[in-house]
Amino acid sequence: MRRRGYGLRRITTAADNRHLLQCARRRKILTARQVASQLSADTGRPISHQNVSLRLHEGELFARRPVVCLRLSPVDVRARFYWAHEHRSWTP
Repeated sequence: MRRRGYGLRRITTAADNRHLLQCARRRKILTARQVASQLSADTGRPISHQNVSLRLHEGELFARRPVVCLRLSPVDVRARFYWAHEHRSWTP
């Protein structure tokens, strides 16, 4: 069993963690490396992208791929609506 207080000390403070999560939520397209370099520039202390990734996971932010879908034109939206309206009485 691991005792509390043993192990490496954290490089980031609670304020750093809040700032990091805020930056990641504002600019969702940034990678962990980019957030790490931004935080290092802001605080003046070096921080690794692994630390940033761990802090983001603790803040329940995970990397996800955006869903790629085509935008529908107003004509396509109207056509889909009419098709669904005509076929609403179909049974499986």
